[in-house]
Amino acid sequence: MIKRYVGVASLMLLSSLIVISSEFERKEEFARDPQGNIMPSNVPGGAGVAQPEQALNQAEVEATAGSLLFDVKQTIASYLEEDKYVLWKKLNLPIGSLAFIDNGENLVSARREATSDVASVEISIISIKTGKMVNSFKIKGLRFVRKSFLLSPNGKTIAFVNSTDQDKIHFFDAETGKVAYSISNVLEGDARRFKIFEMFSQDGTILAMIYEDEFGENTSVRLFNVKTRSWIVLDGFDGKSRPYALSHDTFATVYRNGIRFWDISNGAVKTIEGLHAVIDEMKARGGNWTFDDICFGNDGKVLALTYVLKQPSGSIYGIRLFNYDSHKSSITNRASIEIKGRARLSLLSDTMVTVHDYSRNAETILFDNLTGNEIQRFGRDEDPGAFSPDDKIMAVATDNGIQLWKKSTALQDALKKQQLDIIASRKSALSQSSSSSTSASGPAGASSVLPPMSGNEQAVEPVELVDNAVIMHVSPPVGQGEKRSGIAIEQPD
Repeated sequence: MIKRYVGVASLMLLSSLIVISSEFERKEEFARDPQGNIMPSNVPGGAGVAQPEQALNQAEVEATAGSLLFDVKQTIASYLEEDKYVLWKKLNLPIGSLAFIDNGENLVSARREATSDVASVEISIISIKTGKMVNSFKIKGLRFVRKSFLLSPNGKTIAFVNSTDQDKIHFFDAETGKVAYSISNVLEGDARRFKIFEMFSQDGTILAMIYEDEFGENTSVRLFNVKTRSWIVLDGFDGKSRPYALSHDTFATVYRNGIRFWDISNGAVKTIEGLHAVIDEMKARGGNWTFDDICFGNDGKVLALTYVLKQPSGSIYGIRLFNYDSHKSSITNRASIEIKGRARLSLLSDTMVTVHDYSRNAETILFDNLTGNEIQRFGRDEDPGAFSPDDKIMAVATDNGIQLWKKSTALQDALKKQQLDIIASRKSALSQSSSSSTSASGPAGASSVLPPMSGNEQAVEPVELVDNAVIMHVSPPVGQGEKRSGIAIEQPD
């Protein structure tokens, strides 16, 4: 029941967002129904904000709002009165790869530009607090192919290959604006050649690249340790390009009905406790199934394993989320998500996961990866690109800018407090009842009589609450700030 309350409260908060123009701020008073619920009918454009991602079912909100406890309604009203408006602005910046740096204080955007004769990557560093551009660089002369550069998820490193010296891989330091070092991408005694960058580990220490033979066929995966500047050799790994995942210490790959793990530090195969049980569960469901993808979270402690299950009624796309313990080589269940139709895993953090749902007009869905509950849906022109280190801010790329979303825990804190108050009240009543019973009849046993509860309270149980209230936060227009001196890479005019 508590989860239901949280969902309803979140819908009410989301439907109360108000668009603020870039010229001025506008405050709106919220009307309330007889039960004290916030009614956003006075918001311009009707119920809720006239934006695709806020197209909420107001009828459903009104129908279920009556089930909220009165104390929670008062808390929601109080919270919204303190925050009568929310600024909705976009960073007017061309979209590219996104990453947070400096403990989430700045955002890095790396965007590839290409003309008929040259390709380049433009790097912009934007302050989250002010919305101003802190720094910008441009790397010219990139190799004219897709994925000729790659931004690490921690925003600190950009790997690239230029067109004049395709036998070298350069590592650009986004903090200093200089190339930190370069390596040869031609492996001794190997006729295969570099093709594209594929993936960084979340902490930016391991880089996966795709190599191909002299005929441009038979691709293979090669791993490079950015920190130690050394190539990684994995025991028994055939190098074939297939879905795989990287953390700072583990490499994993899936193929059909199988999964394999390696220890990156020594290249040895890892046997994962709990993995066979997962495979047995899939077999028990019957039908034609295959593992589709695999991914590690920010710190490598959360693992997502996706699968496709084909049944007579249609295909099911599923995500199994696990707690991964690298030291103990084990996984334990965390949550499970299933979507009917075709979908793809996108981003995974310590607390959230995004999925592209192609069966619903290419929507992107944000889930809580601890409970599996849906948090928010985004339109096809909105692409969540990065989570801040603390998971409180999410950068969403759109067709013409970057939106910054911030999670709010105000409503969840209110629900949690109410829940704890109820539990404390019951414990106190139980203690008093037990004491009274003992005095009257000796130590024969405590009475189980509890104080009377309303119909709403009867279903309230101590369960973990879902932090799923998401609101748009302030993003002032991007302005050109001061640039650092001594930049080796050419900066844009």
